[in-house]
Amino acid sequence: MKKRFSERNNLISSKEILAPEALHSPFRKAIFNTLYGYFRSQEMDPFGTEWQALYVQYQREFLDKTLDEIKTYSFFDVVGWLKGLILSSNINQVFDFIELILDVEEVHPHLKNLLKDDFEIHQIEYAIDLDNQIIIPKISKEETKALKEALEITDKYPASKAHLEEAIHKFSQGKYSKSIAEAVHSVESLIRKLTNDDKVEIPEGLRKLSQISPIHGAFSGAINKLYAYAGDVPGARHSAISLEESVTKEDAQFILVTSSAFITYLTDKFGAVKQEVAA
Repeated sequence: MKKRFSERNNLISSKEILAPEALHSPFRKAIFNTLYGYFRSQEMDPFGTEWQALYVQYQREFLDKTLDEIKTYSFFDVVGWLKGLILSSNINQVFDFIELILDVEEVHPHLKNLLKDDFEIHQIEYAIDLDNQIIIPKISKEETKALKEALEITDKYPASKAHLEEAIHKFSQGKYSKSIAEAVHSVESLIRKLTNDDKVEIPEGLRKLSQISPIHGAFSGAINKLYAYAGDVPGARHSAISLEESVTKEDAQFILVTSSAFITYLTDKFGAVKQEVAA
């Protein structure tokens, strides 16, 4: 089972729970109204509905209940629970539930698109990525495209994808040096997979890859400089975290987007190569 928003952001059993006011009231009400209006139209369906599937799945996944422990409930029981969740809970709990909606197959794509519209209309700092069924921090369209392409292309490389997802969510938390670390680890993890060497570092990995197919010197140099820069960032490639404030949002955003572009380039160039990497 994939990690939810709060798990990816390390917000479970943590003092870092984001405050309820982090999502403004009009946005919360818009989300609730969208869900209520959509589910209300299904209330009379005697064969089970999407709201029932979501309620049961939430009880199982987030409250760790077995099916026999889930009490009998009516539509308006669920409405009361849903209203409390959306209007009063912490941002991570709200986003966890929305990601559950994105992930549950029984939910019609129309509802997912309605929720995506709510995010866009209210211009909050997050957006729904329907392709990957997650909530991501909002950046420019071009940068979002680069991130989405990298997320999609790394489906075949789970370790690299996990680091990239973590980089995105550390960025959304404002933990910029950690975001940089995860972004560079994502590139490094991909290179290790492409070279079949789980210990190689970026400079040597690029050398090995260049023996399969030449890599332009400027491009190779750019990746190596990225690796070197991350080594200079406090906490980025070392266990000790210090001077977090010295790393700006702009620094982390640049590294995140650049790493995504590197991942797409390397995967396109070497992902389908069949010959073995030279030793």
